[in-house]
Amino acid sequence: MKIKSSLMFIFFVLFTLIAGCSYNDDCCPPKDDDNNKPNRVVTISTIEDSDDVLSLNGKISEPSGSEIFQWTSDNIDGDLGFGFDFKIDKTQLSEGTHKITLSVYENGTLLASASVSISVKHPEPIPVREVKIVSPLDGTNITYDITSIKFKGSVTNALGTEVFKWMSNINGELGYGEELEINSADIAENVHTITLLVYDNNVLIGSTSISIVVNHVPSTRQVEIISPTNGESISYKESIVNFKGKIDITIGDETFKWNSNIDGEIGTGIDLQISSSKLSAGNHQITLLVYQGTTLLGSASICIVKEAEPVNRAPQTYIKTGPPTYFSGNHFVIFTWEGIDPDNDPITYKYKLDGPVSTGWVYTSETQNSKICVNDSGLYTFSVVAIDSKGLEDSTADVYQFEAHSCSS
Repeated sequence: MKIKSSLMFIFFVLFTLIAGCSYNDDCCPPKDDDNNKPNRVVTISTIEDSDDVLSLNGKISEPSGSEIFQWTSDNIDGDLGFGFDFKIDKTQLSEGTHKITLSVYENGTLLASASVSISVKHPEPIPVREVKIVSPLDGTNITYDITSIKFKGSVTNALGTEVFKWMSNINGELGYGEELEINSADIAENVHTITLLVYDNNVLIGSTSISIVVNHVPSTRQVEIISPTNGESISYKESIVNFKGKIDITIGDETFKWNSNIDGEIGTGIDLQISSSKLSAGNHQITLLVYQGTTLLGSASICIVKEAEPVNRAPQTYIKTGPPTYFSGNHFVIFTWEGIDPDNDPITYKYKLDGPVSTGWVYTSETQNSKICVNDSGLYTFSVVAIDSKGLEDSTADVYQFEAHSCSS
């Protein structure tokens, strides 16, 4: 009975296993239908692996077109993106050795995957190289007495391979060198924008600019009046007055203008001669102004006195002697006179005889007497007038009257 019972138990177990296998697919061979395809294979090819860019291409065998390609950095950065073509700037990847995995899915099911190893090392950061102009300073005024201009530049984090180039917006290229010295006369007189350009291996790494002013002559001049001297008195008797100026630096295009506070502009030129009659009597402030174009370069002033010419007073005339007031005719009559000039000017005279015998005005320089023959009877008037050297006459002639008669009357 024990043997029979054991055989029956073994039979029961075998039946159960066989029966269970007919209802469980996991215990049965797979069915050969459209959803059971052979294993799919993923491949990764490198398109570009440079210092800057990583470009990969992924493929799967027997593609259906509905697959989804997902890229990951399994060990460092995690998810990277989707698509069978994958391109990324390496600066977006962390430094290190990445295990880049391409996983291909279809309808949410992982079909296959593949991995490659990619090493990422970022380049050393390029140091900032700042360009500066050390000298001259911005806004420097290069005056006429500065014979040379010294330019000096600098660049931070210099490698020793830099090339320094100096430029002017007016003169163009000035020269090369971290330090450059040029003759100031070689730069045009003007306001310049000076630019320093720094190159390394023919690549411009930076530039900077300043402004300078170049003057070949001073903006102001030392002006002096040589003559007349300050406080000088100009006599009314002088016919010509000489004015002479002086300037410390001249380039030949200056204009010299002389002014009087009484008479206004009296002439131009560094040396000027004018008639003294152009100067009114009085105390003058004489100013010499020097211009370049319309720009006043400098001025100087002195004071002079123009003497007033005295008022000319008329001379006076006196008849000293004459003939008897009544006499027989046929005689010579003689007159003498004198003149007095209050200004002590030289005197000349004119005289005439009016009557039966008339002479008209007779001019004489110094003679102070006259002898006239009287032949006809009648009443006569003798007149004489003094005249000074300026032509001013005695307004009232001195007269002398006499009467001549014939011997028979």
